[in-house]
Amino acid sequence: FEAVFNYNSIMNALKKIILLLSIFIITLLILNYLYPLDIQRLNKPKSTLIYDRNGKLLTVKLSSDGYLRIPIRKEEITKDIKKIVLRYEDRYFYKHFGINPLAIIRALYSNITNQHKIGASTITMQVARMMHHKSRTLKQKIIEIFQALQLEFYYSKDKILRLYLNNAPYGGNTEGFASASFRYF
Repeated sequence: FEAVFNYNSIMNALKKIILLLSIFIITLLILNYLYPLDIQRLNKPKSTLIYDRNGKLLTVKLSSDGYLRIPIRKEEITKDIKKIVLRYEDRYFYKHFGINPLAIIRALYSNITNQHKIGASTITMQVARMMHHKSRTLKQKIIEIFQALQLEFYYSKDKILRLYLNNAPYGGNTEGFASASFRYF
């Protein structure tokens, strides 16, 4: 009798989990259809680089909106760049699906108990935030989470990392890893 009870309760629990996952996936698909991802917001005006005939950089002109934006190409992203950025920003980047639930729980606990304010945004969530530049509210955080899932669905991890490296703010009017490298080093 116990074996049947355990089997039945396990099967009922599995059915509930499958139902909840199905509802979650269907909801995400509907939301994805209603609110398609628009990464064109990340395609901002770039700085103009002027070289001499020998390939030596002569000058850099700010973008039309006044920012220093020098894009980093795929082949320029070395293992060292990945290592530095991922260690500082999101060490589990290649292991999660756009959000890090444990980091969110840790941040919620820390922020609720007022120990000190910490964030839980993954690199993918930061890319989603960079598409909007809106104030940080609970509603906006939920939108970021949804868009992080969309980014992970549509793009490779390396493409998401490149979007991050080309759009991350580095102080003042400097956006992007290559821009910061040029400006500060």
